[in-house]
Amino acid sequence: MLPPATPPQPQGQQRSFPTVGNRDTRCRITPISSQGSVGKAAVERLINQVQGDSRWAIVVVAALVLIVVAGIVGYLGYLGYKQRQQVESTIAVAQENAEKVKWEARAARSAIENQESRTRKPTHRLISVLSQL
Repeated sequence: MLPPATPPQPQGQQRSFPTVGNRDTRCRITPISSQGSVGKAAVERLINQVQGDSRWAIVVVAALVLIVVAGIVGYLGYLGYKQRQQVESTIAVAQENAEKVKWEARAARSAIENQESRTRKPTHRLISVLSQL
Protein backbone atom coordinates (compact mmCIF):
# COMPACT_ATOMS: atom_id res chain seq x y z
CA MET A 1 0.00 0.00 0.00
CA LEU A 2 1.41 3.39 -0.97
CA PRO A 3 1.65 6.22 1.58
CA PRO A 4 -0.78 9.04 0.97
CA ALA A 5 0.56 11.75 -1.29
CA THR A 6 1.31 15.04 0.41
CA PRO A 7 -0.37 18.04 -1.13
CA PRO A 8 1.90 20.68 -2.60
CA GLN A 9 2.91 23.27 -0.01
CA PRO A 10 2.34 26.91 -0.72
CA GLN A 11 5.48 28.97 -1.04
CA GLY A 12 6.89 30.32 2.14
CA GLN A 13 5.65 27.49 4.39
CA GLN A 14 8.02 24.85 5.67
CA ARG A 15 7.23 21.23 5.29
CA SER A 16 7.12 19.15 8.46
CA PHE A 17 8.94 15.81 8.62
CA PRO A 18 7.72 12.85 10.62
CA THR A 19 9.51 12.12 13.86
CA VAL A 20 10.07 8.91 15.74
CA GLY A 21 10.07 9.58 19.42
CA ASN A 22 12.28 12.62 19.91
CA ARG A 23 14.39 11.94 16.84
CA ASP A 24 14.01 13.61 13.49
CA THR A 25 13.92 11.08 10.63
CA ARG A 26 15.52 13.40 8.08
CA CYS A 27 18.93 12.39 6.74
CA ARG A 28 21.68 14.63 7.81
CA ILE A 29 24.42 14.77 5.26
CA THR A 30 27.53 16.66 6.11
CA PRO A 31 30.13 17.34 3.47
CA ILE A 32 33.60 15.89 3.91
CA SER A 33 35.16 19.32 3.92
CA SER A 34 33.33 20.22 7.13
CA GLN A 35 34.73 17.12 8.91
CA GLY A 36 38.30 18.01 8.18
CA SER A 37 40.75 16.77 5.63
CA VAL A 38 42.09 13.23 5.34
CA GLY A 39 45.85 13.08 5.16
CA LYS A 40 47.79 11.60 2.28
CA ALA A 41 49.43 9.05 4.57
CA ALA A 42 46.03 7.84 5.79
CA VAL A 43 44.80 7.42 2.22
CA GLU A 44 47.96 5.52 1.24
CA ARG A 45 47.65 3.32 4.33
CA LEU A 46 44.03 2.51 3.46
CA ILE A 47 44.96 1.71 -0.14
CA ASN A 48 47.81 -0.57 1.00
CA GLN A 49 45.50 -2.28 3.47
CA VAL A 50 42.88 -2.92 0.77
CA GLN A 51 45.56 -4.24 -1.60
CA GLY A 52 46.96 -6.48 1.13
CA ASP A 53 43.49 -7.77 1.94
CA SER A 54 42.79 -8.53 -1.73
CA ARG A 55 46.12 -10.31 -2.11
CA TRP A 56 45.32 -12.37 0.98
CA ALA A 57 41.88 -13.19 -0.44
CA ILE A 58 43.45 -14.26 -3.75
CA VAL A 59 45.90 -16.54 -1.92
CA VAL A 60 43.12 -18.09 0.17
CA VAL A 61 40.89 -18.65 -2.87
CA ALA A 62 43.78 -20.15 -4.87
CA ALA A 63 44.61 -22.48 -1.96
CA LEU A 64 40.97 -23.56 -1.70
CA VAL A 65 40.80 -24.22 -5.44
CA LEU A 66 43.99 -26.30 -5.26
CA ILE A 67 42.62 -28.28 -2.33
CA VAL A 68 39.35 -28.95 -4.16
CA VAL A 69 41.17 -29.98 -7.36
CA ALA A 70 43.53 -32.24 -5.38
CA GLY A 71 40.52 -33.81 -3.65
CA ILE A 72 38.77 -34.48 -6.96
CA VAL A 73 41.92 -35.95 -8.51
CA GLY A 74 42.48 -38.13 -5.45
CA TYR A 75 38.89 -39.36 -5.50
CA LEU A 76 39.04 -40.19 -9.20
CA GLY A 77 42.36 -41.97 -8.66
CA TYR A 78 40.80 -43.98 -5.84
CA LEU A 79 37.86 -44.94 -8.08
CA GLY A 80 40.28 -46.08 -10.80
CA TYR A 81 42.26 -48.11 -8.27
CA LYS A 82 39.14 -49.81 -6.91
CA GLN A 83 37.89 -50.54 -10.42
CA ARG A 84 41.27 -52.01 -11.38
CA GLN A 85 41.19 -54.25 -8.30
CA GLN A 86 37.67 -55.38 -9.14
CA VAL A 87 38.63 -56.20 -12.74
CA GLU A 88 41.73 -58.11 -11.59
CA SER A 89 39.72 -60.14 -9.08
CA THR A 90 37.09 -60.89 -11.73
CA ILE A 91 39.82 -62.04 -14.13
CA ALA A 92 41.37 -64.24 -11.41
CA VAL A 93 37.99 -65.85 -10.68
CA ALA A 94 37.37 -66.38 -14.40
CA GLN A 95 40.79 -68.02 -14.81
CA GLU A 96 40.14 -70.30 -11.84
CA ASN A 97 36.77 -71.26 -13.31
CA ALA A 98 38.38 -71.91 -16.71
CA GLU A 99 40.99 -74.19 -15.11
CA LYS A 100 38.25 -75.99 -13.18
CA VAL A 101 36.25 -76.49 -16.39
CA LYS A 102 39.36 -77.80 -18.18
CA TRP A 103 39.98 -80.34 -15.42
CA GLU A 104 36.32 -81.37 -15.43
CA ALA A 105 36.40 -81.76 -19.22
CA ARG A 106 39.58 -83.86 -19.04
CA ALA A 107 38.05 -86.03 -16.31
CA ALA A 108 34.85 -86.46 -18.30
CA ARG A 109 36.81 -87.33 -21.44
CA SER A 110 38.94 -89.88 -19.61
CA ALA A 111 35.79 -91.36 -18.03
CA ILE A 112 34.19 -91.68 -21.47
CA GLU A 113 37.34 -93.21 -22.91
CA ASN A 114 37.51 -95.69 -20.01
CA GLN A 115 33.87 -96.59 -20.51
CA GLU A 116 34.40 -97.07 -24.24
CA SER A 117 37.45 -99.19 -23.65
CA ARG A 118 35.53 -101.37 -21.24
CA THR A 119 32.70 -101.84 -23.69
CA ARG A 120 35.10 -102.61 -26.55
CA LYS A 121 37.06 -105.20 -24.67
CA PRO A 122 34.22 -107.71 -24.27
CA THR A 123 33.34 -107.49 -27.94
CA HIS A 124 36.97 -107.92 -28.87
CA ARG A 125 37.16 -110.85 -26.50
CA LEU A 126 33.96 -112.28 -27.94
CA ILE A 127 35.35 -111.97 -31.43
CA SER A 128 38.60 -113.51 -30.39
CA VAL A 129 36.83 -116.36 -28.61
CA LEU A 130 34.56 -116.95 -31.57
CA SER A 131 37.46 -116.91 -33.95
CA GLN A 132 39.21 -119.59 -31.96
CA LEU A 133 36.27 -121.94 -32.26
